[in-house]
Amino acid sequence: MRNETIFEFIRFALDDSQTKFSHLDDLDWEALYDFSEKQCITGVLYPGLVKLAKEKKPSMTVMGNWYARVGINKELNERINTAVVQITRQFEKDGFPNCVLKGQGNALMYPIPEQRNPGDIDLWPMADRGRIFNYVKKDFPDTKMLYHHLEYPVFKGLMVEVHFFPMFLNNPLYNRRFQKWVKTEAKEQCSNRVELPKGSFCRPTAKFNVVYQMAHIRHHFFDEGIGFRQIMDYYFLIKDDDVCVMKGELRELLNAFGLFDFTKAVMYVLKVVFHLDERYFLANPDEKIGQMLIEEIMMTGNFGQNDSRFGNLKDQSRITRLSALLKKNLRFWRYFPGEVIFAFLFRMGQPFWRCWANLTYSKS
Repeated sequence: MRNETIFEFIRFALDDSQTKFSHLDDLDWEALYDFSEKQCITGVLYPGLVKLAKEKKPSMTVMGNWYARVGINKELNERINTAVVQITRQFEKDGFPNCVLKGQGNALMYPIPEQRNPGDIDLWPMADRGRIFNYVKKDFPDTKMLYHHLEYPVFKGLMVEVHFFPMFLNNPLYNRRFQKWVKTEAKEQCSNRVELPKGSFCRPTAKFNVVYQMAHIRHHFFDEGIGFRQIMDYYFLIKDDDVCVMKGELRELLNAFGLFDFTKAVMYVLKVVFHLDERYFLANPDEKIGQMLIEEIMMTGNFGQNDSRFGNLKDQSRITRLSALLKKNLRFWRYFPGEVIFAFLFRMGQPFWRCWANLTYSKS
């Protein structure tokens, strides 16, 4: 099945104004379902099936699998929404103003939020690293500190990551600028409240999200990989009218943090896959880098979970995993030499930093 057929179905599923799909004969429904599962976008493609005439729909088996996934997504989103309200209230009560990154905040941008495939809960409390670490360690003494977050397994079956800061950049100079900007914007993110059926929580503003989520996408691209769920989130994010008004300021920020070239690649993906109107472009699309990005997304799936080029690295040594990461990223040297170097150096230094940090903060 051609990529363009897949992309056309994505557009058909997302656009309520489209009532006919012109390449039904080219669709391999089982392959499309497998693709959507690997990319974690099965739920949001379901409206495309609903719009088809009865005789045009896929087999009962495929329809049943798709319908089951939609039901799972709805149930899981309801559970996560309840957990988000509970945990944000808990942190606020204990003196931590906070906001929820990505996840359920992003889901609210979708036409049918409960159909988005949900993920973890990423919580960003406004406090220093030591205070957050000690707060989590009080309930979970064995928790280990990572560079920008730690796990807080307070809900059975749901992953909660508590962030010291939303994201980091591998280049030290750009990261210093980025973290300084994050601090100036932090207070506003904790007052941008949105409503859910069972309560409310704070999510980042559109301005903050445009910059932060671009940094998040690029970071994971040079780490394990990214999928269409992250790109689709960004598609809905930049179609916000507020973003259009701020495009000049956003371009300056993306450039100041060294994200502008990668932004060009993302704009190309949004243009080719989603037919994003050019009035929403944050940069002129770059075909060469953008095509490379599409190829990687199609090959690796959500967060690189289907990347088979280097085998199963989960149980391999750190040196083996570092070697595989470097080998993968060297393919991008032509376009992002600095990022390839700094991503590798950051990974090299992490075991030493984690050892120092966990010893240092455990004593505090």
